[in-house]
Amino acid sequence: MSWATLFGFSFIGMAINFVFLDKRPLDLFLSDKELYLEFTCGIGFGILAAIVAIIAVKNGLAKQLSSHLGDLFEEGSVSMIDAIFFSLCAGIGEEILFRAGIQPFLGIIVTSVLFVAIHGYLNVRHMNVFAYGLIMVGISIGLGSLFDQVGLISAIAAHTVFDIVMFYFLLKKGGVQPQA
Repeated sequence: MSWATLFGFSFIGMAINFVFLDKRPLDLFLSDKELYLEFTCGIGFGILAAIVAIIAVKNGLAKQLSSHLGDLFEEGSVSMIDAIFFSLCAGIGEEILFRAGIQPFLGIIVTSVLFVAIHGYLNVRHMNVFAYGLIMVGISIGLGSLFDQVGLISAIAAHTVFDIVMFYFLLKKGGVQPQA
């Protein structure tokens, strides 16, 4: 699934840009910001967003989701190397599709709501998951703003770091020591 996210989503996002916005794939990664600034902003946002999400999870939001993921990690089927790989694939593929491909047409807010809904966090049957979903919409709006204001690499870095920190938290929460 990670490979499909990386290559499939990236291809669709790049194709949308090429066909509808006359942008070559390399153009998506070019920004008027320095590369170190893109990475610094992305890493910083990713860490702060993960802290907010961890606080929310520790306060009982998304309980069903985090316990399900914790169960998967408890079985030892996911190592920290796996988590980093999953995070890179999702960070790259999803940001190219949603930020570079969809956001120029739907805007930051609609794209963010769509992104979070697709991940299943806007579930009104479980109000704590829905509340967590609203936090995730805010974080997704932040990713969209990073893309608009700093660049795609910044959004990719933020998403990747967020996912890595959350995987680490869930691995630790499940009582499993993260393995390299």
